[in-house]
Amino acid sequence: MVDPVGAKPVTQDRLVAAVARTAPIVRSRSVVQDQAEPATGGGLAGLVAEYAAKPPVDLDRVARVRQAIANHAYPILPETVADRLIAIRLNWKPE
Repeated sequence: MVDPVGAKPVTQDRLVAAVARTAPIVRSRSVVQDQAEPATGGGLAGLVAEYAAKPPVDLDRVARVRQAIANHAYPILPETVADRLIAIRLNWKPE
């Protein structure tokens, strides 16, 4: 038989256990901040500015891939392309 949907009465006393006090949270510096501040001089803002100045693309690698495609040396496997397209369409994660 299926239980009805809804609130069920509590049949046991549920006592709340006492919780011990904890030490106050001390704010600490992260490793990223420790390494970024001396190099950029501006902490996180300097790091953001440094990454914003560079394109997020490896231009040397793009040039090598373009050259390989032009020379017909870039390996394109139709089965892999088809599998990835199907995975994208069906929201699968290819292995």
